[in-house]
Amino acid sequence: MLGYQPPKSRCWGHVIRTKEPHLLREKFDAFFAIYFEQVEQTEDGTLLLTWKQSALPHTEWTDEYFRPELQRFQKQMVVLMVNQVMFMMGLIFPISATDPATFKFLARFNADAPFKMSPQFFKVGTNGKPGKTKWTKSDAAVAAHLQEALG
Repeated sequence: MLGYQPPKSRCWGHVIRTKEPHLLREKFDAFFAIYFEQVEQTEDGTLLLTWKQSALPHTEWTDEYFRPELQRFQKQMVVLMVNQVMFMMGLIFPISATDPATFKFLARFNADAPFKMSPQFFKVGTNGKPGKTKWTKSDAAVAAHLQEALG
């Protein structure tokens, strides 16, 4: 499993630099329609999204530990502001951290996104205590794949 979260110094998320800020919401709506299903939108504009299973790569996971955990990581909280996007609690990709299809998916996701992800802000979810996921820095192999996929 992979998690993406910019450092705390960017607690307000990614700044979106665009010459057409009035079209930003439309761009995000089109992007979200490809990868997510909208579950709810709160009054303050926070979106609760779930991954579309059809958008994620279908890979076999060797570790059955994560199967129950995947349900917990399906929901993503997103806040869109005038020129920023913030993924509350990070953006969790419930996919294998070692399968080559994962990195093809991340390259496509990054190309489609109205923001650009940086490989340095990814962490890998591994077995922790039962029912918990331990987040660690990417090892050299995963970091190299991320760098290649995200450039």
